[in-house]
Amino acid sequence: MRVILSLFLLLAVATIPLQGCSSSKEMSAASASACEMCAKGKAGESVWCDGCEAGYVDSAKVSCASCYAGKTGNDTWCEGCNAGYVNAEKVACKGCYTAQTTGTACTSCEG
Repeated sequence: MRVILSLFLLLAVATIPLQGCSSSKEMSAASASACEMCAKGKAGESVWCDGCEAGYVDSAKVSCASCYAGKTGNDTWCEGCNAGYVNAEKVACKGCYTAQTTGTACTSCEG
């Protein structure tokens, strides 16, 4: 009986990868087309979808959460994208971003 049970468990474990386990990114891409939140974003609402790890601003997809926050009016600097946002406007220079958010002059460039 133990031999049969062991064989059954071995067979069950061996077939799990054949059942089509998908990575979360593959699942995110597949579910984005059917996602209600993303549909609202594509229609023009500013939304962030945690499930799809994407947002929309003016119907345009934004893949970075920090940049989404900036584009929707939160002053933020995104190290990953090397860009900042002040009053929903993009700022390319980190010194200018700091200057605009602290009321000082940029020490990094002429801006």
